[in-house]
Amino acid sequence: MKYYPTDVEKWISAKYKSLSIQQPTDIDLDLIAKHFNIFLTHKPTRSIAFLNTRLKSINLDPNFSEEEQREIFFHELCHILRHVGYQSKTITKMMKELQEWDANRFMSYAAIPFHLLKGYDLKHPNVHREIARDFGVSPKLARLRVNRIIEQASEQSRIRGVL
Repeated sequence: MKYYPTDVEKWISAKYKSLSIQQPTDIDLDLIAKHFNIFLTHKPTRSIAFLNTRLKSINLDPNFSEEEQREIFFHELCHILRHVGYQSKTITKMMKELQEWDANRFMSYAAIPFHLLKGYDLKHPNVHREIARDFGVSPKLARLRVNRIIEQASEQSRIRGVL
C-alpha cells in the first residue's frame, strides 16, 4: 500500500520531528502547547480554545477521559492554528461547519501522525486497538484514521493508474 500524506499531514510531521517526536509516547500536549505559545489549562469547565491578539489558550476539562482530552486538545489546536473568527458571533453557519470538519480532520492527523505509523500493519483487522493504546486515543478515532489512510491510498493508486 502506497499512501501520499496530505500537505497538512506533512506539516504536522515536520513540526513533530522538530520537537523530537519520534514515537507515540513522545506526543506530549504540554510540549506542543508550549511550542505554539498556547496556555494549556485543566479546569472542570467547558473544554474550549481561546484566541485574541495577546493570548492563545486551550482548556481541557479534567472530568473527561485522557483519550477525550487528547482528542479535544488537537481539535482545539486546529482552531487556534488554522481558523479565524469567533464561531458563535462572526462567521456563518456554513463556515462554522467547514471549520469543524477541518478541526476533526486535523485532530486525527495530529493525534495519530502518519510518520509514526510506519511500524504498524494497517491492514490487520485489530490494528486500530494497538494504535489507540499506543497513541492514547479512542479505538473509534484509531479505526477512522486507519480506514481513511487505506481508502485514500486506494484512491491515490487508482488516480495514478489513470494518469
